[in-house]
Amino acid sequence: MLHLAQFLKRLSTGPMVVAATIIFAVFITSILPGQKAKMDTYAGEVGTIDLSFFPLPDQVYAMAEAYGADGRHKYIVSRVSLDIVWPLAYTFFMVSLITFCLVRVHGSDSRWVNLNLSVVAVLLLDFIENGLAAFVMAAYPDRFDGIVYLMATITATKWIMMGVTGLVILYGIIALPVALIKNR
Repeated sequence: MLHLAQFLKRLSTGPMVVAATIIFAVFITSILPGQKAKMDTYAGEVGTIDLSFFPLPDQVYAMAEAYGADGRHKYIVSRVSLDIVWPLAYTFFMVSLITFCLVRVHGSDSRWVNLNLSVVAVLLLDFIENGLAAFVMAAYPDRFDGIVYLMATITATKWIMMGVTGLVILYGIIALPVALIKNR
């Protein structure tokens, strides 16, 4: 894992942070709103699995029922298309930003820079969650409550790790100008 942290450190240059920020901004302003509008046509008031903190089996199966066959199919397609690309985009943005900031705050040899791996954990959890959610939707109306509990645990862990990552980003954004002023 430390080799991965070192690799990410080499990639996290100023131009990479700018490129990652642009890609991230395009996703959150253009692509995701359109996807949400499409999803709302079948998800309605029941919401989506991956935006719930700890979706219990009865909630998940109520969602599956409310989506209908067409909605479940679209949900599965989005898990194996957009929900592969979007996590890569936010990971690129967050890893490059965290690494860029922490290298300049603590130095490139600091263990603090390895906090960039928190984003990789979120990415992996997101991919596992998406695979399990697609499986559950594809298997409906058959119930796999054990799989749903596993998915719910992974989803909750993903959101906790996303919160940790957000705090690391906040720290980096606040500490970077302080370090730059201090080192003048």
